[in-house]
Amino acid sequence: MVQREYNKAFNDFSKAINIKPKNLELYIFRGDSYMAQKKFKEALADYNHVITTNPKDYTAICKRGDVYAAMGKFADAMVDFNQALGMDVQCINAYTGRANAYSLLNKTDEAMKDLNAAIKSDTAFLEAYIQRSKLYADLAKYDAALADLNRAIELDNNRLELYYQRGKNLHADGKFVAAIADLSHYLQGVPNDKQALLLRAAAKNKVNDYAGALNDYNRAIGKDNKNENALMERAALRNRMGDCTGATEDCNLAIALNDKNYKAYVERAICFTSQGKREEALSDFGKAANMAPTGEDIFLGRGNTYIVLGDLKSAIADYDRTLALNPQNIAANIARAKAKAALGDLPGAIENYSKAIAIQPNSEVLVQRGTARLQLKQYPEAIADFEAALLRNPENNAAADRRSEAYAKSNTTAPLATAAQKTYEEGSAKLNKDDLTGAIADLSQAIAQNPTYSIAYKRRGDAKTSQKDYDAAIADYTKAIDMSPEYADAYLARANALDKAGKPEEAIADLSQIISFDPNFKKAYLQRGLAKLRSMDAANAIADLSLAINIDPKYNEAYAHRAKIAESIGDFKTAIADYSIIINSEPKNAEAYYNRAKAKAKNGQFEEAVADGDYAVAHLKTAEAYCYRSLILQQLEKYYEALVDLNKAVQLSPRLTTAYYHRGNLKRRQQDYKGSLGDLDKVITLNPNYKEAYFNRAITKQGMNDVDGAITDYGKVIELDNEYVDAYYNRGILYRKAQHLKMPLKILLPL
Repeated sequence: MVQREYNKAFNDFSKAINIKPKNLELYIFRGDSYMAQKKFKEALADYNHVITTNPKDYTAICKRGDVYAAMGKFADAMVDFNQALGMDVQCINAYTGRANAYSLLNKTDEAMKDLNAAIKSDTAFLEAYIQRSKLYADLAKYDAALADLNRAIELDNNRLELYYQRGKNLHADGKFVAAIADLSHYLQGVPNDKQALLLRAAAKNKVNDYAGALNDYNRAIGKDNKNENALMERAALRNRMGDCTGATEDCNLAIALNDKNYKAYVERAICFTSQGKREEALSDFGKAANMAPTGEDIFLGRGNTYIVLGDLKSAIADYDRTLALNPQNIAANIARAKAKAALGDLPGAIENYSKAIAIQPNSEVLVQRGTARLQLKQYPEAIADFEAALLRNPENNAAADRRSEAYAKSNTTAPLATAAQKTYEEGSAKLNKDDLTGAIADLSQAIAQNPTYSIAYKRRGDAKTSQKDYDAAIADYTKAIDMSPEYADAYLARANALDKAGKPEEAIADLSQIISFDPNFKKAYLQRGLAKLRSMDAANAIADLSLAINIDPKYNEAYAHRAKIAESIGDFKTAIADYSIIINSEPKNAEAYYNRAKAKAKNGQFEEAVADGDYAVAHLKTAEAYCYRSLILQQLEKYYEALVDLNKAVQLSPRLTTAYYHRGNLKRRQQDYKGSLGDLDKVITLNPNYKEAYFNRAITKQGMNDVDGAITDYGKVIELDNEYVDAYYNRGILYRKAQHLKMPLKILLPL
């Protein structure tokens, strides 16, 4: 309740008390209003009045306990809660009040005991579940906290703050996709809550949804541009997205707010490194080191800068300082190993690779250690590393190639293919020939022969996807991922199946996981962009496609999709620019000319659109190309040429309804009513639910003075779409002026 509403409540209760001063319930209500406004002395006075008048009113005693707890008078609060429970052991508000007091006193066990008692007394006591969930979260028992919040939401799914709290717990427990869903639900009702926006931004960042995270940071910072933590988080994100200018601006703002924020200097130094500003970068790292000599991120960052500058020895010295502060720093171990390898110290490199692998096994790091071992002619150890990498990702081509090289150089023969592998290869060959039934049979046999054969599960999933059995395919991909946790192709395939199964949010999570393995996996950005589009998130879809293009400026598939999305939201200039980039790199891409013609026409550039349409027609020679060029020609009032194109379209595709539809409309404009009627009849024969055809046939019938026929057709339009306003309008005119129409009809134009 907002302040104004509390004031209204207070005024009403006060007036009621003046009228009925002996009604104690009114004092409790007014006390509640005071309590909500944190006017504790006034609330205390009202509750005391009730207790003085009726010492056995345990509700008032319990509420007075809440006031004492809020005022920090915990001893007095405990006396009241104990007294209330002495009067009624089932006084559940006393349990929650006392639990709150215990929590404030850091007596967690006692608080938990009271909350359990309250819930036992009333299994539908919403506040007790909410309070207990917070207690569980403070104890990092996130599963228990989640269970309580689930129950609370079950009891009242309209309390938005419960979704915020659950999202916060899910985020703390590392369940970022679920956290995003809850925070999004909360933000639908409270769109300007900057804390929720920042929390959702952090969650999106964790699943590598950089565009979505940036949007949330922008919204939150737009409401509070003096939040240095938010500025720093956005700076780091902008750095990852390659926006050094924006990241530097955020760092400058953070430093202006707090010039002792060493992390701002570190982040700005990273920006300077990316921009090739050596002196500025080293200066900022130096300032940060003076402020925080135990900041491991400072020395790691400066070490990375030295790598960019080609100063490997200085880099290793900084990595040594990082590892002295934290021997478990994976990034420092890997970076030091690479620098050692570059200097020819392969044993030193292997030592650091081994430490990184011990902390967190990773397919790529296993390949790097295996490569160092291969160079040292430690062939059995190298082969073991490549095998381990392939177990984590069966389609790691570098691991497979180097394993073969290790076998060849060791003068040993690679193990003969197992029965499972031979069966797999037969099944894979059948899949490549679209023999889906045979492929599934062979791949199932391979799995029976080797139940941990992850690549066989993945390929069987591919076959099931081709059969559109998406649930079964997803199950197979999940098996493959469980066995090979870095299997990027399995994640990509599962994302595709999830998307086709109508689960774009889950697909986005898988694609984000791939990007966490490989931030330069352009296809993952493209697929995630398309999944976001299906989630009705066009802006972030475009952002992901732009990230794919940043990775590969010649990625024409990404340009094509970005152009289509831009066109769908009315940004025709961007669409035209993207189609032009495709055409510049592929001058004979007739499909791109066709699409650019449509974008130019929608942007009102009809003459230029015709030129593109000419190229598309000459090379595609499809009915659709002729049909669309005819629409552009009609805008230029070149009706004869437009009719020729539509005739050609009908000749090429005798069942293309749009060709008959547009030709019927064009013939009516030329007052060829009989020809128009014939074409529109054909459309309706091919598609009896084509409401626009009925609408235009009605207009044609009016031109032929067939008023009853027109009314019937308008009725059919309304039957198909009872919100078709123009049909009601035109039919209404006919009902009023059956023979002498004076009001203009609504007519559908071609574009």
